[in-house]
Amino acid sequence: MCKLNLNEIKIDCSFVTNGVKDDRLQSVFNSIVSLAKNLDKPIVAENVEDMEQMIYAKTKSIDYIQGYHYNKPLSLEEFICYVVADKSSYLHFDP
Repeated sequence: MCKLNLNEIKIDCSFVTNGVKDDRLQSVFNSIVSLAKNLDKPIVAENVEDMEQMIYAKTKSIDYIQGYHYNKPLSLEEFICYVVADKSSYLHFDP
């Protein structure tokens, strides 16, 4: 893995979806996080569907979170409208 030119390491949805309640999956999840940190690569958790999964991922210092907890996949135009319309969102920024 050290020879691969990776931009990030993504944690598969199976570890995120069931990892909150499964000790074995949590162990794998933690190992992936440790590996990514040791390689100095950002970590993406995919398929985060609810607040419990989001909190779990955040407590593990995950850099990026993908999933329906935030929203369905959006086109660029839809994303811009979403961010601009949601004034309370941490995603909001002033141009």
